[in-house]
This record gives sequence, structure tokens and C-alpha cells, in this order.
Amino acid sequence: MFLKDEKTYERNLKKVYTIFIGQCTPALLSGIKLATDFTEKNKKKDLIWLMDLIRNLSIGIDETENELLTNLQVNK
Repeated sequence: MFLKDEKTYERNLKKVYTIFIGQCTPALLSGIKLATDFTEKNKKKDLIWLMDLIRNLSIGIDETENELLTNLQVNK
């Protein structure tokens, strides 16, 4: 029963990943595709990575900036 639930969970994560990608604007999608590990994460349908990347791109953090410093500046 656990294995069945685990398979369902993994399948649902992949579906939600696809929904998230589908809801992105072209500009946001472009930023996602420019991420250095996009091909690997997209192949795995890594939802947590995608949500974190969308959050960072939405508040103006890219891979070349210090995330902690930018978060401090944004939250002031």
C-alpha cells in the first residue's frame, strides 16, 4: 500500500510541475530556462526547485546575486 501511495505522490508532483510551468509568463519561462541546471531539473520534474526558482526570479534574484543580501534588501 505504501509503494502505491508513493507512486501516486510522485505522479502528482510531476503533474503539478507541469501545471506550474504552464502558468508561467513568457518572461518568467525564459528566466527558468536560463537557469544553469534547468535541463537536469526539468527532466526530473523537480517541483521544489521550480517553486524556489520562481520565487527568486519574481523578487529579482538571479544566479549571480547573493540571495541573502537581496532578501534583506527586498524585505526592508
